[in-house]
Amino acid sequence: MSKKILIIDGNENITLMLKKYFEAEGYNALTSDTGSLAFKIANLEKPEVVLSEVFLPDMDGIELCKRIRDISVIPDVPYVFLSSVSDFLIENKAFRAGADEFLVKNNTTRQELLLRIELLLHQNAFSAKIERFPSLLIAGRIGEISLGEVVEFIYKQKLSGGLELFVVDQRGILFFDRGEIIDAYYGKRKAYRAIDNMCDEKAAVYRFSKNLFSRKKTITDSTVDLISSMKNRKTTDKDNFF
Repeated sequence: MSKKILIIDGNENITLMLKKYFEAEGYNALTSDTGSLAFKIANLEKPEVVLSEVFLPDMDGIELCKRIRDISVIPDVPYVFLSSVSDFLIENKAFRAGADEFLVKNNTTRQELLLRIELLLHQNAFSAKIERFPSLLIAGRIGEISLGEVVEFIYKQKLSGGLELFVVDQRGILFFDRGEIIDAYYGKRKAYRAIDNMCDEKAAVYRFSKNLFSRKKTITDSTVDLISSMKNRKTTDKDNFF
């Protein structure tokens, strides 16, 4: 059975292009040009993922995201912003409203868009396993997924423990308390410098364990801000969608 994706954009040409693309990839694509109609469709059709522009004719996408999270029948649905503008403050508001991803149209390829949506769908399925098996480890390789995406997943699941990063003979750990980063080290580097160096690694192996703890709190910035900063480090592909 094909997955439902709800596409929301005030530009009819973009909506039709996205609809055609996702249907070719096997999705059942639903569309809306306003936030109010999108909210009704979301409650009626229960899509597996929402793809939304920030700027809509009636309410903005950030307000729609809040409503989906707070008063809809699908509060946990993956919510992806595909924005016409790149703005750190707007992106930050989007994540605070409950967005899972924030992409910019001019910097996003169709392959990247599809990959990120499918990763979110896989993460949602993985969330259920974590609830059933609390000791389950999150493990993988940076490059297949970014460090920012791994941290975002831990943040949204409100997990406590340590995310280990291994590069040749280097080892680093990000410590979490209910999803918030509280401490970090990487080799001899600590706190924010450790996070900066970890973000620069493009081919590391990572592993999350609930059995790693830190009694120190050296990180005071919000994890939402740190995630946004991590994601802004990613390079863009020249083969853009738009």
